[in-house]
Amino acid sequence: MRPDVQIRIILLTLSVATIVLAINFQLDLLALASLERNPATTVDGVLDQTRSAILRQLLVSVALAVPLAIWVGAIHAFKFCGPIFAFRRYFKGLIEGRWDQPCTLRAGDDLQDVKESINASLDAIRRTIRSQQDLLRKVRPFIQAASEAPGGLSGAEEILRQMEREEEEFLRRFTDGSPPSPPREASVVAAEDRVATPTTA
Repeated sequence: MRPDVQIRIILLTLSVATIVLAINFQLDLLALASLERNPATTVDGVLDQTRSAILRQLLVSVALAVPLAIWVGAIHAFKFCGPIFAFRRYFKGLIEGRWDQPCTLRAGDDLQDVKESINASLDAIRRTIRSQQDLLRKVRPFIQAASEAPGGLSGAEEILRQMEREEEEFLRRFTDGSPPSPPREASVVAAEDRVATPTTA
């Protein structure tokens, strides 16, 4: 969390507490003024006036402070707790769906720096996965050629099936479902290399 977010939370809490204390102080002054204007002549009368003033002060404080606290808390909850819920929903979507969608927040929400860090981290992971998938596509025709050769490579068919499953998962997570351009066969690559290499007499 950035320091400015922490400072804003502290100032917000301090502001609400200051407003509540100011309200209570004003109510104390009003109660004292009422007792001064209508002084009681007996001890029981003074106690009754004091109890009435305290009860009135409590009711007014609750009527003013509670809605204020709810209003401030609701604003802060939407700006701070909303992004936390968005992060939870985003990570759940990563598990269940595609991996190429960025994390987004509403304008004015807190934790924008956390969102940027999440997107930067996932971008690095996506680049790694894409590069590994590209490498698998390049290696696949050579493994297939080795499996089809006489006395083929042991376990090559299982490797090819695993690569096909990885390819299907990659297409589901990262693309619109259309297969990429098929890699060239190993025999074609080898033939092109022989043609491109000049023979010496």
